[in-house]
Amino acid sequence: MDKKRKFNDALSKVVELAGTKGNSLTFDEIHSAFNDIIDDDSMYEHIYKYLAENKISITGYISHQTKTSSKDNELEKPFIEMYKNDLSAITIPDDSVQSAVLKELLSGGDVSSALAEYHLHMVMEIINDYTDMGITTGDLIQEGNLGLIEGILSYNGSDNLTEFRNHISSCIHNALKDAIDEQNGSDRIGRHIADRANALDHAASELAKDLEREPTLSELADYLHLSEEEVENIMKISLDALTIDAEGAVGQEQISDN
Repeated sequence: MDKKRKFNDALSKVVELAGTKGNSLTFDEIHSAFNDIIDDDSMYEHIYKYLAENKISITGYISHQTKTSSKDNELEKPFIEMYKNDLSAITIPDDSVQSAVLKELLSGGDVSSALAEYHLHMVMEIINDYTDMGITTGDLIQEGNLGLIEGILSYNGSDNLTEFRNHISSCIHNALKDAIDEQNGSDRIGRHIADRANALDHAASELAKDLEREPTLSELADYLHLSEEEVENIMKISLDALTIDAEGAVGQEQISDN
């Protein structure tokens, strides 16, 4: 196995390792994977940037994604401020009233929207723990509010307000964590697959020019320093993506026609 293929294999393993560790790695874990491959330490900076762009955080490393998230928040600041102003205008009743509403909920009353309104501020407080993690503040608010509603609808405990608030707080936290994990995971895997698909397209184009014919699977594998099985997998994934896009386009046309 030559050096380029070793590097690609090591990079794939690092990405997979990050997926098992909440999309977070340490410098030691990265260096350990490339220890016998990289001679020039300056090459690690390129690896750090690649991982950061794929939503994989590195302990002690300031990622490009963090800066991007901050920039996105600047663009949506006016809307966030409007939302905060709306929240400040909501009159929240005292605990005795909220307790009575909670009892009504447990008795089957349709008061979930009222309880949600009383606790929207809780979402705003909790999302402060999840900023700069790859999701904009606006999306965090939306996901947190969904978690709040889910918490209210799933609550089947006592009419104790503290117990109720602990439950919905847990649901909000879980909703935010799930949204971040889903976003980071899909982006990381999607970007990794896209990089390989682009490399395959480039290889096919270059070989076609040199050979004056379509390259074989074996020739593509040699050019990319991958196994034939890996090249076949990339081809299949790319074909599946094209099929999904084509079906989506047809669906949109049918909707438009109707």
